[in-house]
Amino acid sequence: MFFFSNSEKSEIERQYRSYVGNLPYQLPYDLKNKITRAAEELKTLQMHRYEKKTALLRQQEQEEKWEKDSFQQHKRQIEQRWQREIEELTRQYKRKAEEISSRYKRETDSLSRSDQYTEERLVNQIKEYQQEIQNWQNKK
Repeated sequence: MFFFSNSEKSEIERQYRSYVGNLPYQLPYDLKNKITRAAEELKTLQMHRYEKKTALLRQQEQEEKWEKDSFQQHKRQIEQRWQREIEELTRQYKRKAEEISSRYKRETDSLSRSDQYTEERLVNQIKEYQQEIQNWQNKK
């Protein structure tokens, strides 16, 4: 944040007073007038420079603040856009994971049903063969 003390302004005033404040009382009027005008002109020049410098520093502060605000706003917009993209990617990932899980569950269930039918058929076939073996043994 901009901070510009009045010390420079006070120094200008002090310097002016040092030039005109302690002039000898008996000094001729025209010489006193010349030094006073020169000191006032110097003071005016220095005060204008001080005011311009102060104005430039304030302007710099405003411009830097505006740039910082602009940067922060742009940063927030990018972060929000990224957040939306991350949320969308997360939704897509979850949907895909559910699709994969569902597909493999269907395939697994299908295999289980198919295997179950085959198992039942084989168990029944084995029972028939065992019955045939028992019948063969009983005939002997």
